[in-house]
Amino acid sequence: MRIKVLGKAAASVGQYCHKGSLVSVKARLGQYKYTSKKTNQQMTAYEAIADSVEFLDAKPAAKEDAKPSDEEVDDEPDAQ
Repeated sequence: MRIKVLGKAAASVGQYCHKGSLVSVKARLGQYKYTSKKTNQQMTAYEAIADSVEFLDAKPAAKEDAKPSDEEVDDEPDAQ
């Protein structure tokens, strides 16, 4: 079923969810009508409109032995 997420939740879903992510969605059922381009008939479609989204996947563990990347910025001023 199609799920529509709006507002700040949509930004979070776009950033943190991917195919296969576990989420819990509380939603209400919505209905809309459209005209089919192929048959020119009026169609009705249903979608869930999310009221809240909860991420159920575990957060990835931070690697303690990770080496700093080349792009890290040193926040100490240079000695002169």
